[in-house]
Amino acid sequence: MDERWRQGMFFYPFGAYINNIYDIKQEHDSYRVFVNGDYVGDKVLISEGEDVKDVERFLHDRGFTNISSQIEGNMYNIIVTDEEAAEEIKRNVDVYLKNR
Repeated sequence: MDERWRQGMFFYPFGAYINNIYDIKQEHDSYRVFVNGDYVGDKVLISEGEDVKDVERFLHDRGFTNISSQIEGNMYNIIVTDEEAAEEIKRNVDVYLKNR
């Protein structure tokens, strides 16, 4: 068992093996937020009522309408067709993620 511990494999008393501590459920869910594939930041869902789609709602409230989004695993990608608007959206998303 000592060798498994050194390799990052943990044994718990109830018989389960966990190969990677990052596979364990964390305190809060989080999503890596991208705009057109460019990483902007992380959205941590702290309260029960929060949703990763809050980012898109925030952008709609700010007047950005030609956007769509997709979720794949813990990655949330906001898709913008207008490249000029994409830079402004990146700045707005960055501010949103830092303030929330």
